Amino acid sequence: MLDVYTGLGALAFVVGVFALSEMISIKTKGTLSIMLVSSIFFIVAFANGLSPSIFISSNLYQLGSLFVAVLIVHLGTTLNMSVLIQQWKVVLVAVSAEIGIILFVLGFGSFFYDSAVVFSAIPPIGGGIVATLMVHEAAQIQGLEDIIIFTTLLLSASSFVGYPIASFLLKKEAKNRMKYFKIVQNVVESESNNSFFELKLVKNYFEKYTSPTIILGKIIGVAFLSFWVVKLTENIINEYVVCLFFGFLFKELGFLEFDSLNRANSYGFTVVSVLSVIFHSFNSISVDDILIALVPLTFFLFLGILGMLVMSFWVGKKLKFSSYLSISIGISCMFGFPGTYIIPHEVARSIGKTAEEQQFILDGIYPQMLIAGFVNVTIASVLIASVLIRFI
Repeated sequence: MLDVYTGLGALAFVVGVFALSEMISIKTKGTLSIMLVSSIFFIVAFANGLSPSIFISSNLYQLGSLFVAVLIVHLGTTLNMSVLIQQWKVVLVAVSAEIGIILFVLGFGSFFYDSAVVFSAIPPIGGGIVATLMVHEAAQIQGLEDIIIFTTLLLSASSFVGYPIASFLLKKEAKNRMKYFKIVQNVVESESNNSFFELKLVKNYFEKYTSPTIILGKIIGVAFLSFWVVKLTENIINEYVVCLFFGFLFKELGFLEFDSLNRANSYGFTVVSVLSVIFHSFNSISVDDILIALVPLTFFLFLGILGMLVMSFWVGKKLKFSSYLSISIGISCMFGFPGTYIIPHEVARSIGKTAEEQQFILDGIYPQMLIAGFVNVTIASVLIASVLIRFI
């Protein structure tokens, strides 16, 4: 008889939870994120007898452990150098927010908590899933199970706090922008996904081989190459940094396609498997663990938001951005995509009365938020986490 603890039953159960969580996220317009809803469900489920081996039984944990590298290579293929150069002001504000988080969390947090807790708190606040997984790996090596629990809860809380703040500020920005609707004609040219220094010979050869299976094979091959190079260089550079760089490099060379995992129809399954690695750690979380983590979680979230606010406001002001937009750009690191897509569109629909007004609002907030979230969650957080995990 098939039950939830067999391979297929466990797989259906876990994927079903993630699917339901995403439906709730869509229904609540991102206020209740996938991470938050899934966190609450699995904490309650494990406390009430759900098998601790559910993720292992589904085989998603094993796959997710391998596909973290694949996901990071994929993130490298989504980099568009020309767009980043054009939006250099947004990039500076986004990076300044990360610097603010580091300065405030390290500067004030070190007075109250030990270094392992302090350094591990930064990636979940200023990054996302991948940066948090890097912390998990480092903590697991050191046998710091409490760090894994703490950072997972912190990651879930970050998006829950970040969404409403960004939404509130962008509505203020949209209202200010509408004052100029009658006198400003804002034309935004669509951006191309062409590579920055594409080698035509490589591109022309591989453009004939673009089936999902071939694309997936290529991206997994690049992930393996990244780890092989790291081993060859005796781990001088973190393997995930090399994965990110190689993903970008091989996309530019024409070997990998832009947005590779989506082209291979594999992005959704990859994310589900990687999420399983994160939530597997919830099988040992108790109510006491949550209560213990509540104070440091609130403390570090406050420090992170304060540092982010101060730095993004200051740098944004120097670059002639409004305070509302500057802080929104900075706080995008707490949720990333798809929040950077959902929130601007929700704001435009709520403030703009006509299609033209909504587009006018979007032109002033959507590109900036999308680039900011991408820079923080994809590039900056991985680089920062690769350094910080050495101190855990």
